[in-house]
Amino acid sequence: MCRNIKVPEIFYKIDTMQNRPWKNCQDITDYFNYGFNETTFKHYARKVRETAKFLDKEVTENPGIKKDISTEENARIFKDNLPVEFGGIG
Repeated sequence: MCRNIKVPEIFYKIDTMQNRPWKNCQDITDYFNYGFNETTFKHYARKVRETAKFLDKEVTENPGIKKDISTEENARIFKDNLPVEFGGIG
């Protein structure tokens, strides 16, 4: 887990969850939005974790970087670093 960048727990737990209620659900959109399914969400979650780890390292190694990142700024940083196919801008 990262110290400076907050990532929701689901991005860490999706790979190890035993109970996957969406497996028995007729409408997967009850659990996944934006066209995601379990596989695509796992890829997205991995990219979010990698991005958070990278940003956390940058904040830790560069004392001049603002450490109190707002939720809006955090969201913008993630979006800027995510691939287009996962909702980012590159």
